[in-house]
Amino acid sequence: MIVAGCALCTASLVGASFTASVAGLIATQGTLYGIGVLVVYAPLVSLINEWFVDRRGFAYGIVFAGGGVSGVGLPFLVEWLLASYGYHTTLRIIAVAQAVLLAPVLPFVKPRVASSSSETTGTELDFLRQPIFWVLMASNIFQGFAYYIPFLYLPTFASLVGLSPRIGALLLAALNFSSTVGQVGFGHLSDRTNNVFILVFATTFVSAGASFFIWGYAQSLAPLLVYAILFGLFAGSYVVFWPKFSLLSKDPLTLYGLYAFGKGIGNVVTGPITARLLAADTSSSYGLGTYKNVIIYTGALLLASSISILGWPLKGRGSPTPRSERSSIS
Repeated sequence: MIVAGCALCTASLVGASFTASVAGLIATQGTLYGIGVLVVYAPLVSLINEWFVDRRGFAYGIVFAGGGVSGVGLPFLVEWLLASYGYHTTLRIIAVAQAVLLAPVLPFVKPRVASSSSETTGTELDFLRQPIFWVLMASNIFQGFAYYIPFLYLPTFASLVGLSPRIGALLLAALNFSSTVGQVGFGHLSDRTNNVFILVFATTFVSAGASFFIWGYAQSLAPLLVYAILFGLFAGSYVVFWPKFSLLSKDPLTLYGLYAFGKGIGNVVTGPITARLLAADTSSSYGLGTYKNVIIYTGALLLASSISILGWPLKGRGSPTPRSERSSIS
């Protein structure tokens, strides 16, 4: 299945390189590539759950950090490729590089226990009756609606300040690098703490405060760089808590998929919503005027995510019986 997902990702990028319309890009680089990533990640998540128990959060942190590591240098590389060869050739180069780099790794991706045809399949939905699931999902959705905004707009915000496109790429690199550090660090902490909700609250509250008070008033490189580092370090770490959230069910993969879906909704609607906010007429020094509404929207959503998680005492009502040796999300 992972091989099929990798092949679909590669084919979608190649297909996108031959299209010249927005609809074609949505169908290839958008839809097909998204399906390919899903096909790759679903079995990987299942395999991580098989191989790791006591240090599962740390393991997830390392896996997620892989995306951050590639994101450190990738903005500069893509900028150079686009400027030198155009987007058609750039997409083909990325597709070939992806296939070449992934192929040698695939033989090592194996389950811990061989699957048996006698195993029963099915999805347990008892978690839907637990208040704590809805608390976690609300926090996750709010965070997902805000998370992608700095990645979309920090480079253009930097250009309004008078900084070069290369500085915009630097800010994206800082976001990705700090996300890498945060995911590994918070993943490790999630394995060691007795209450993961405190970590969840900290990541959302700090990223909300940074959005309101650093990005909103930034007018030079220094505060923008500080914001990129803080946002990546804290907001970028949220996904490493999903394995803890998923222990509400015997079928953690289903819960993981629901959390990913909730965050994915934010990924889809972020563009249209923020485009409307940018179109609003504002005159203010806050957020350079143009980005005032976008920054307030970002901070408010992250604050809502942190406030939502304050419903964690509900875990005492209807919380699940431990599913394994370490199946409490406390």
